[in-house]
Amino acid sequence: MTTKPLCEELNKLNADAIAAFAEAKRIRRQRDVSFHEDAELSRDGHRRIDALVKHLLAGHDGEPCPNGDRPIISIAISTGMKTAEKV
Repeated sequence: MTTKPLCEELNKLNADAIAAFAEAKRIRRQRDVSFHEDAELSRDGHRRIDALVKHLLAGHDGEPCPNGDRPIISIAISTGMKTAEKV
């Protein structure tokens, strides 16, 4: 079994995105928010999700991040091997 390389930036981006949506959910439950405030709460969470996806696609000097639950690339591709498996 191969071990996945650790990527601290990916872990931080993931935690930030989860925290943003949890905070928005907490605010929505505490009080009645306006349509515009709700949109702003959602926008912050989506900004963080966009940063997470951007890191997965090109976060390592233009190369995809090999970490994550379902890596976008296989280990063979990330190490530069010619015989890469499709994921």
